[in-house]
Amino acid sequence: MNSFLNLYSQLPNWRGKLFLGNKIFSFSKNHKKSTQNMIHNFLMELDLNDRIQRGMYIKRSYETETATALLPFLKKSSCFIDIGANVGYFSLLACAAHPKLKVISVEPLPQNNEKLLKNRELNQFSQMQILDICISDKTGTTEFIIPPGDECGWGRIAYKEMFDGHRIQRNVDTLDNVLSRTGIEAVDLIKIDVEGFEFKALLGMEQTLLKHMPVICVELNEPCLKDLNTSGEEIFKWLIERGYSWFSVNRNGTLHPTDKVLPHYEFLNYFAIPNSKSHL
Repeated sequence: MNSFLNLYSQLPNWRGKLFLGNKIFSFSKNHKKSTQNMIHNFLMELDLNDRIQRGMYIKRSYETETATALLPFLKKSSCFIDIGANVGYFSLLACAAHPKLKVISVEPLPQNNEKLLKNRELNQFSQMQILDICISDKTGTTEFIIPPGDECGWGRIAYKEMFDGHRIQRNVDTLDNVLSRTGIEAVDLIKIDVEGFEFKALLGMEQTLLKHMPVICVELNEPCLKDLNTSGEEIFKWLIERGYSWFSVNRNGTLHPTDKVLPHYEFLNYFAIPNSKSHL
């Protein structure tokens, strides 16, 4: 059945492809890891039992609109930092798009980090550095929640009683501190997806933003942000005050200027582009 699912995955993507692909998968008795050749010509080992990874396998892509919007920036960048790299889709996309690009992938969930290492090895992307830490606004250690069923997309720093996942200790640091130890001369692009801790991650990279003014792609998950007593609007305001303009992502991957969080979208990626680079 996995071979049939693979044949199905090679078809062009359309709105209902994931739904039907999941139905095909539900009839399979052979649920296991499989390697997929993704649309932008890199390999990923994916666990078909995991909802998010199965979607990557079926569509051979992930968050296609965001990936399309990122590609022009990746091709012009010298260093890309992927905070909340998950199993590596955007980090691998970056390496495939620009072979000389320095990529720093930050992912504290152990099983995701293991998958990152495997996928880096599969593609022989030596320019990809993997850090198994949490990025926030402080330095030290923190409790990190491994979600039930080890689902790859829901690990996060523990901040209240949540689902029945178990907790582990992880090192936590600011991006400013991390970069001060690397000697990296320029940071052009940062992607942040950390399940509600986006503002704390930004607060811990203020010197990096002042020095490098990178383009930022950030997920604004309003329910998670609300749990941490912040909001997308507060993040919008904070970066606008630091010389950024905001853009939403259209379905075709183009960027549209906006000065506020779009209503009726609880989970959405936005781009914050420095005013000095808004012509790019």
